[in-house]
Amino acid sequence: VIVEKPIKAKSVIWSFIVGNEVVASYEKSGEKGRKPIVLSKDLEEISLKIKELLKTEFCAVSFVEAEKEFIVNNITLSPDFELFKEVTGKNIGGILLSHLAMRVYEKRKGLLEKFVDSVKDTIRWVANEISNIGPFKQKV
Repeated sequence: VIVEKPIKAKSVIWSFIVGNEVVASYEKSGEKGRKPIVLSKDLEEISLKIKELLKTEFCAVSFVEAEKEFIVNNITLSPDFELFKEVTGKNIGGILLSHLAMRVYEKRKGLLEKFVDSVKDTIRWVANEISNIGPFKQKV
């Protein structure tokens, strides 16, 4: 069931979030068309909280400006990459790929460090066990 309330929007604002940063935003208003903007702190915080709630590395959020407030209108994991690039001049696909590559590197580095730590622990354990082994004495 979808319940909708018609709203006369003054404008629609789209933001694209990657990691912990809003990397691109634009506004679409009737006669003015689309133009890049910098989000207000409030809309930026809401965008980041939505991304956190989704537990994702990226998302796009649209807000509808109605009378004296903004309403979250749409949340997507598949934004129009070309439109963002056309309007903002930012290659959000490239930004996203760079971010994901860095996250993979961080994870891999973390796994490698854990592996090295486990090898070191094993070597310490073996060295300790060897030092505990002394000459065997037979009881006569």
